[in-house]
Amino acid sequence: MWRIRTFGSVALVGDQGSSMDRFDTQRAAKLLVLLGLSRNGRMDRASVADLLWPDDFPEATRLRLRQELSRLRKGMGPAAEALASDVQFVTLDQSLVVCDLELLRRALSIDPSAPRRKATLQEALRETKGEFLPGWHEDWVFGERQVADKLKLQATMALSEIHLEEKDGKAALDLLDEVRLQHPCEEGLTMLAMRAHTLLGSLTSALAEFQRLKRALQDSENREPGFTPQQAMEEEAPRPAPQNLGQVEWRRPPIPVDGFFGRTEELAELTRLVADAKNRLVTVLAPGGMGKTRLVLEWLQRNEGPRSLFVPLAECQAVGEIWVGILDSMGLKPSDQVDRLEFIARSIADQPAIVVLDNLEHLQPEANDAVREILQRCPGLQVIVTTRLALNLQGEVRLPLPPMPSEQGGIEMLESLVNSQRSLGQKSAPSREDLLPLVQFLGGVPLALKLAAPRLRFLSSESLQKELRENLGLLATDSADLPDRHRSLDQLLSDTLAELSEPERVFLQRLSVLRSGCTLSQAQMLCPGGDVLTILESLSDRSLIVVDDQADELHLTVLELIRAKALSSGPEPGEAAQKAAASTMVEWSESLSPSLFSPLSVAAIHGLDRQHDNCTIAFNFLIQYDPADALRLARRLLRYDGLRGRYRDVLHRYEALGETLQSAPVDVRADLAHGLGSCLARLGRTAEAIEAFSESSRLYLEAGNEGAGAAMASWIVYLEARGVAPKTTYEHAVDAIQRAASFDNPHHSTVVCMMMASALEFMPEKGDVGPWYELAYRYSVAAGDPAAMAHSGLVHCFHLRNAGRFEEARTILEELEPLVLQINGPSQVAFLHEVIGRNLLVFGDPVAAEARFRESLRVWTAFGIGYQMADQNLNIARALFDQGRLDAVGEYLLKSARLWHRDQNWSGLGQTITSVARLLHETGESEKAREVLGFLEAFKRHPDVILVSGEESYRLEVSERVGGAIPERAEVPSPDQALALFEEILGR
Repeated sequence: MWRIRTFGSVALVGDQGSSMDRFDTQRAAKLLVLLGLSRNGRMDRASVADLLWPDDFPEATRLRLRQELSRLRKGMGPAAEALASDVQFVTLDQSLVVCDLELLRRALSIDPSAPRRKATLQEALRETKGEFLPGWHEDWVFGERQVADKLKLQATMALSEIHLEEKDGKAALDLLDEVRLQHPCEEGLTMLAMRAHTLLGSLTSALAEFQRLKRALQDSENREPGFTPQQAMEEEAPRPAPQNLGQVEWRRPPIPVDGFFGRTEELAELTRLVADAKNRLVTVLAPGGMGKTRLVLEWLQRNEGPRSLFVPLAECQAVGEIWVGILDSMGLKPSDQVDRLEFIARSIADQPAIVVLDNLEHLQPEANDAVREILQRCPGLQVIVTTRLALNLQGEVRLPLPPMPSEQGGIEMLESLVNSQRSLGQKSAPSREDLLPLVQFLGGVPLALKLAAPRLRFLSSESLQKELRENLGLLATDSADLPDRHRSLDQLLSDTLAELSEPERVFLQRLSVLRSGCTLSQAQMLCPGGDVLTILESLSDRSLIVVDDQADELHLTVLELIRAKALSSGPEPGEAAQKAAASTMVEWSESLSPSLFSPLSVAAIHGLDRQHDNCTIAFNFLIQYDPADALRLARRLLRYDGLRGRYRDVLHRYEALGETLQSAPVDVRADLAHGLGSCLARLGRTAEAIEAFSESSRLYLEAGNEGAGAAMASWIVYLEARGVAPKTTYEHAVDAIQRAASFDNPHHSTVVCMMMASALEFMPEKGDVGPWYELAYRYSVAAGDPAAMAHSGLVHCFHLRNAGRFEEARTILEELEPLVLQINGPSQVAFLHEVIGRNLLVFGDPVAAEARFRESLRVWTAFGIGYQMADQNLNIARALFDQGRLDAVGEYLLKSARLWHRDQNWSGLGQTITSVARLLHETGESEKAREVLGFLEAFKRHPDVILVSGEESYRLEVSERVGGAIPERAEVPSPDQALALFEEILGR
């Protein structure tokens, strides 16, 4: 067995005392420590690389990680057999190698009554002397250092407790002196030190310890200690022997009569939390009706650990009744003259026991002090609390209870309730498919499902859902099986919201407008001038909001039924809350990528996905009350909606805006025409797009914005150049652009030059694209925009390759690659890999090209951008062609075709058809290949199919290879027929 030493210099220490502490690099040592500290010794390679090189580009870290693994194996010597890795994971066999922190955990987990606990604690503390990972300053190290300090503190206190039980006060003080200076505010340490002084007969020293703690707490936390000097010193004073726990008649917890549904994960988590004796206070948190009591009752039925008590508090009116409830559950009735808490403490003594305090919320916050007091007096006791409000006590471990998943526990519960309440002659029960929308509407809240089930005897699921949208009061009953507080869901929700302060209710109402929830930054916009963090802490403590910290930015949502109630009964007028939420979405949209070329990260795309419903809600409100802001929001989201292929949805927005902004200021109408033209162009409605861009250009020039007017004119030239519209205005447009550009800023000029170059790709007779790309690059440098420099340079290389100027493209790519990797924008990086891959194909290196295309595909897949994924699958297929791997080509062509079709990109389908013809020819089916080429010739007549010059050249090259006459087709195939062709040929 080998041990990783993390206190002092990092080393591997063997059972026989051998030590290996020489690693070629510090990162190799860090890699060893990371694996040792992980939960099961297994980490995915990407996570390891992110922790070792947090600021580097993932591609650069992949090779580095392989190098560090090699160095680590060398440094581990004979222990290297414990280290393994594959393409996804790095693994350290923890049955062979253990971290020294684990020694502390194992020592602390030993039963307090076990004879070996003292020796194990002493050994663990001896092996963990010194500072944890000294000189290491990474973020993850700070977190682990706090864990290490906490474990050492717990082990020190546990060993000191053993010394005190053995009446060895001096040994306890010697041990405590090692850590007390590091933890001046730790009350448990001070209490142990006071007990040791008392044991040694020095009450004055014990009181001095208490005064030091008191000053430290006042200085740092402005509070008093949670115990009195007498309580600490009495620990070592003679006292009456406790009652024998075995003589106490603990009453059995009530046995539930209803079924248990959908809480298996929460039940397992509660079991895990309580199994750890260090978790002395476990709080099950949720709003009313979420099933807190039912969960703990189920756990009590299955509990095979320490004896337990269930103390119902719903009917208690004062905190003192908690002690009466506990004593009653224990079958004890002391006289009125006896201190009840003292009696409980002596009855329980220090033996392991569990007390469940059910429905504590109405006694809070006073009850929180009572819970702390009983935990301090009963060291072997664990307390489980069910409440709507967290206790905020030290050591509290929270188990938030979310709604049940609709498709699992929710539907199962409602189906069971409906079947149990059916009359004998009643028709068949509704199916799961019928019930599911109702379960989803009720948000998986158990109480709502219980109250809804009887209504389904007379109403269909759809009818009940419709009724509930108008009147939530239908969810009520006079059943004696439910406590009073659970007989009306509407009243329960009202009571819950009534407990909130005015600012909390206002914020919750505004947040409820946003169906998809909000981020922390958006929450601050929703609550201008307010203490949003305090409000969020309060709402979270009451489990009224759900906090998701799995994404890059914290995300907050409201439970659906709470949301509906907050919207209908909030303190603000409905329109005011909607306006605040809509304004937040507009303000938030302004923080998105500042320019056309700025990197839009994968995290940003996924964040925008999450905000899609919120944007729709905000737009629908603003188009009625503030159309100018609605346009601002639509403009900021245009690039994202384009990446997601939502141009038809966006077009409807702009058309609706056009009806409300007819008399708006000229610059607003110019922006509107610009957005409208962009949507129409993407949808292939070229003539209408040219008309919109023409109007936009005219309005921008009228408003004095020469640069924006020039950009619109360049769009017109580009669209005309694609061959759909006449080219008669080309020279006039060029002249207008050149004149307007002299008044423009560098950002607009970059766009103008890029569009002109793209137009010339379709019109080689009109001039060379090179000067325009050179101008675009020069303008981007002048603008100080590295992202624009990278974008213009990559597009230049792409078109140089199409023009056959491969060496020029390679030279520029070598210069651009470091810049693109430095920017680290996913879309730029993906485009870089594609352009380099295409160039590598030309230079006869299809294996390296395939690797580049696969990396580009990986990035676009993370984005979820369908047409880019289709393009890279097609590129991979063409790289496989050049490697002679014909057996693998069909798979990627079919993936490409399906993605093109899903994205409604008919030009992309046309590109893939060419490669299908090539595959048929190279596999000996030339006649079939000619038929496919004939299909393509007809498909090209489809109004939305355009093959750019590079693809047209590729089609001609494949046609020459196939040879023979291409059959003609009179009809123009539809995109669905094109996909069917792929399925027929490649799906076999």
